[in-house]
Amino acid sequence: MRRSEAVAAAARAATRTRHHVARLGHALRHAGPGRIPGAVLGVSVHPDVVRVHGWAGQPGREVQQVWVTVGGVPLGAATLGLPTPTDQAGRPATTNSPTAGWSLELPRERFPLGEQHVGGLVLQGYGMVEAFDGPTVLVDQTGTYGNVEVPAAGADVGNIITVRGWVRVSLGVDRVEVRLADGPPVRARLLAQARPDLLPHLPDVDAGIAGWEATVRVLGDQRWYLDRDLTAHEPVDLELTVEAVRPSGRVVLGTVPVVHRAQPRTTQDERRARVIEARTAILARDHVPAAEGEHLLVVTHHLGLGGGQLYLQTLLRHLLRQDDVTCTVLCPVDGPLRDELEALGARVHVVGWPPDTAVAYEEWLHGVAAVAVRTGATSVVANTAGCFWGPDLADRLGIPSIWAVHESFAPEHFLEVGFRSRPDAWVTARFATAFAKASRVVFEADSTMDLFVHLIRDGRGLRVDYGIELDDIDAYRAANDRSEVRRSLGISPDQSVLLCMGTFEPRKAQGLLTAAFARASEDFPRAVLVMVGDNGGPFSDAVHELVRRLGVEDRVRLLPVTPDIAQWYLAADAMILASDIESLSRSMLESMAYGTPVIVSAVFGHTEVVEDGVTGFLIDSSSVSGTAAGMRRFLKLSREERSVVADNARRWVEERSSERYAGEYRHLIEQVRAETAAAEVVAR
Repeated sequence: MRRSEAVAAAARAATRTRHHVARLGHALRHAGPGRIPGAVLGVSVHPDVVRVHGWAGQPGREVQQVWVTVGGVPLGAATLGLPTPTDQAGRPATTNSPTAGWSLELPRERFPLGEQHVGGLVLQGYGMVEAFDGPTVLVDQTGTYGNVEVPAAGADVGNIITVRGWVRVSLGVDRVEVRLADGPPVRARLLAQARPDLLPHLPDVDAGIAGWEATVRVLGDQRWYLDRDLTAHEPVDLELTVEAVRPSGRVVLGTVPVVHRAQPRTTQDERRARVIEARTAILARDHVPAAEGEHLLVVTHHLGLGGGQLYLQTLLRHLLRQDDVTCTVLCPVDGPLRDELEALGARVHVVGWPPDTAVAYEEWLHGVAAVAVRTGATSVVANTAGCFWGPDLADRLGIPSIWAVHESFAPEHFLEVGFRSRPDAWVTARFATAFAKASRVVFEADSTMDLFVHLIRDGRGLRVDYGIELDDIDAYRAANDRSEVRRSLGISPDQSVLLCMGTFEPRKAQGLLTAAFARASEDFPRAVLVMVGDNGGPFSDAVHELVRRLGVEDRVRLLPVTPDIAQWYLAADAMILASDIESLSRSMLESMAYGTPVIVSAVFGHTEVVEDGVTGFLIDSSSVSGTAAGMRRFLKLSREERSVVADNARRWVEERSSERYAGEYRHLIEQVRAETAAAEVVAR
């Protein structure tokens, strides 16, 4: 085609486009007020494409076409008939049709640069055209740094907002901050979600794990979510602002308008739930506590390997060695720790997960109570916040309870993330009142206790420093030569080993650790990162892919969950933990007991144990550069400087023996039993 013909063809195409826009605009002006035929719910800006999605439809009117507009100009026709999108609570954007969703993918070069308002036009039957609204997005000239995908623009949100998207850390992004209205910034977890969908579109080595996530509390420290009628709360328009922080400044990834609405919890068939509750009360009258000794009814969440599970296992190991202590364990999930418990004489019952609705919960607890009344239990010991049903059961049986809470989530946050599904009003009340029913609520960190103290009766919340098996650790150190252990693990004498001990999960930040290590180790080629706790799954796969794409397979070792962890504690030069949520890491205390320095995130109980530069090293959480700086800081130290910190840490942890910790628990058990007996005398 000659140049003149090409110019003429382009002119004709432009004329047709202007005519289309004119006709659409004319139809829009005559469409009539008050019509809301759909919405743009999200815009994802990628280096090569821009994806727009939403919904469209009105009762009795078939959608013929949806055009996506930018600045009022239609850019393309969307694909129709997709599943209707849902919000964070699982509610559909429209109930008119299950296939009201649509999406459009545009080449990046067709999308105008700068701040653009995205909307849409919907063509319905009889030529009716109506408009709908959408967000404002920023498309920069050098390429996008990331985006915000959840929540969608205009979404209804509750008191806890989950915010997700992706970001290109490899472009020098150090952290992502989320701000709600004028509130303080909340740091997001970086490299926390597997994103294989980005691999074809992003050249970055970390594309497959580029997802970030954050949770924002709308109401701050207001705690009326448990005891006030939420239906009285009027909707409030708010705006989320998400920024990527780089050494050279900040880049806005997106601003998302949301509507804060009350999300009241309801109870279905409350009368039926109360009938079952009354039957459980009748059943509980048959419970007779053992006349002699202590028989513990232990309630825990899991019998697999993990910090919370080993906390309890260590305690029971010592208590069950005492002649007058017996135990029955109730647990939703079986696991390898069961064998040792039964060898120690414990009776173990796997009872399944407690349901999240009133009638189902009461029926389930009735079945659990039928087991409990035959045990002769003198008190209940519950482990983890999710085992709120332990104090509830103890209250119905008329025996005292001690509840160990490890989770560093505010109660309203735990209600959103700590259950298998959102609990109804009945189960929510059982969770909240369990804190008042418990004879004692035990924490390992004061900062964690501060989150729950408003729910606990005065004087019933306390910190108990949990213990480490110092004798076993000392025996292992005496029987094994560190150099030989390192040699058996393939570690050279001149290598510095940074050990991360913990199951692979976003909270533990193995993705961030990998990226930070790749940066830090450029100056320390003999450094090695060993991460023990690989449990499979998408996140684990994404960490493996990141290691491969970074080209550090020879210096980053990813090992599965194993009970044989002593050799790694002894072999390591330092233990590093970058968790953003951690009440008090058991692996941190174990490392200190082995004489291995610790580098840990400055969150919750970590700051109550580690004095920076004295008993360990603190790092900035959810920050790639902060974590890399902490690694470099340690790797620069001489052997003598490392030894001083290790010796200080060992002396500190010597006060946390498991024998002392078990003794404190035994004293608590006897104390709450005496209080219960005294209260019964007064009641008579």
